[in-house]
Amino acid sequence: PAALGGPISTTVLPVEQNVATVGWQVPIYNLQVLHGLDQAEALRAQVPLVARAKREQTTLGYGQMLFDYELAVQSPAVNTEYLRNAEQRLKAVRVERQAGVVPKVNELVAIADVQQATFQLEESRTKVASLRRTFKEIVGLDVPEEGFGLPDFPFVDRPFHAIALDVFDAALRVQRETIQTQEAAFYPSLLAEVGWQGKYYADAPDPQFSAGLKVEWNFLDGGSRARALAESRKAELELLAARR
Repeated sequence: PAALGGPISTTVLPVEQNVATVGWQVPIYNLQVLHGLDQAEALRAQVPLVARAKREQTTLGYGQMLFDYELAVQSPAVNTEYLRNAEQRLKAVRVERQAGVVPKVNELVAIADVQQATFQLEESRTKVASLRRTFKEIVGLDVPEEGFGLPDFPFVDRPFHAIALDVFDAALRVQRETIQTQEAAFYPSLLAEVGWQGKYYADAPDPQFSAGLKVEWNFLDGGSRARALAESRKAELELLAARR
């Protein structure tokens, strides 16, 4: 065919190649990693404080409910006595009224006192029943109708506001570590790179090892780092304001 002037073509069959590559990057100087570790430690320290504050706040809430109940159970007895006195006063006024000693208005006032005492008694009984029902729904325990007698509750070993301040301080530490981690993103980092590559096919070269240093410094991010840092600084100021 070549004598006839036709083209001569050559076909090269591909050789199957197997290549394996492994690489490692080890941070040598990276402020984000360092501050990130401090941030994680701050978060770990914050968790038990928050849990304790929630537990003791709940205990204080239960104690306040019991205290309110102890005060409320005193009211029906007082109002019962008040009603009894008002009824006796009304009887006395009616006797005086029949005798013509006092005017009609005295009887009307005595009747109003009885009505007021009756209303207060019913209102106090309703409040006691409501508090007992609420405590049962929230705590799951029945409260004696006569109460416990104003017990002394050993809630916490320190005032609750001191524990709340500890929680704020822990949250503030976490926020400041977050800010430092975000600020570190603006600085370069130094890494050590180690690599290995092996090729497996006919007449393949020996495996190759490589090692070197690499500097990374991100300049363009569309302002995302600056916005995140600004939000974190704003959150820090809000925490400081709330702590005061």
